[in-house]
Amino acid sequence: MNDENENLQIAQELYQGIIEMFDEKGFTYTREDDQLLIRCTLRGEDIPMDFTYVVRPDKRVIQVYSPLPFSVSEAKLPDIALAVAYINDHLVNGSFDLDIKEGRICFRQTTCYIDSVLGKGLFEYMLMVSAHTTDDYNDKLLMIEKGMITVEQFIENEEKANS
Repeated sequence: MNDENENLQIAQELYQGIIEMFDEKGFTYTREDDQLLIRCTLRGEDIPMDFTYVVRPDKRVIQVYSPLPFSVSEAKLPDIALAVAYINDHLVNGSFDLDIKEGRICFRQTTCYIDSVLGKGLFEYMLMVSAHTTDDYNDKLLMIEKGMITVEQFIENEEKANS
């Protein structure tokens, strides 16, 4: 078996493991087998959160994405960029991506599987970290976007919460 076929087989096995984790946890999801992609929605404390798992054999990684359900206005882009930079500096796993052209924010977590044995515990961990992080910050970023708090107030509140 050549490297490309072996890598695709490994990616498909990982994809199947993610599906098994979803089934064991009783999560509702949709899947696109040809893309090695799984989508689900989880309910947080306030805003429903969409997640996409994708196994990327070309990069040998598993990624979880969670786009936030609002766009950032051009006027608020500098404030949101500062908030996202602050958040990312304090995260252990994953990061928020800000598309400044489209005003979209997405949480992304990536795990490489080169020469690794990954299991359902890691797949669940990735989802739970993504869900917790997205749930923790989606409403705060939305409040900055809506002018309910300033970026300075956000950072001050985070500093107090983390001290």
